[in-house]
Amino acid sequence: MDERYDVVYEHKGLSICTLRVATPSKGDSLNYFIDYIDFQGEEFIDVVAAVDEIDKFDETHGLAKRFSK
Repeated sequence: MDERYDVVYEHKGLSICTLRVATPSKGDSLNYFIDYIDFQGEEFIDVVAAVDEIDKFDETHGLAKRFSK
């Protein structure tokens, strides 16, 4: 992610981000993103949905554990 995004929450070491400034009329998304290659292109309606997806990913792939602090 670039400097247009802010991390709003971290779960199992993965950052959940959203745009710092979003203008929907210009096509900006108000959704949340997980800053990890396996989630590239996916958007989540809220932080809870992103956390749930990270949990599912961790159960099936076990990769999120690598990032736990």
